[in-house]
Amino acid sequence: MANLIKLDTQEYPVSAEEFKRRFPNTSFPAQIPFADFGYAVVFPTPHLAYDATTQTVGEIAPVLTHKGAWEQRWITLPVDASTV
Repeated sequence: MANLIKLDTQEYPVSAEEFKRRFPNTSFPAQIPFADFGYAVVFPTPHLAYDATTQTVGEIAPVLTHKGAWEQRWITLPVDASTV
């Protein structure tokens, strides 16, 4: 399952397991209505293309798309010369 974002604080990532721990006395249906609890699913997206010899990929804050869905986002970063 994809990670979640807590809508009021923008806390990310929140796993489904962590979400359920936060509501210990709640019985959830098969399709959990995350929005009813102030959370949204963040849909995964593919990594960016990058040159592994000079770059690495890191995850950044998800974005709310014009379609009303939260999507995962990535950034390429230079490889730290001290670790090469």
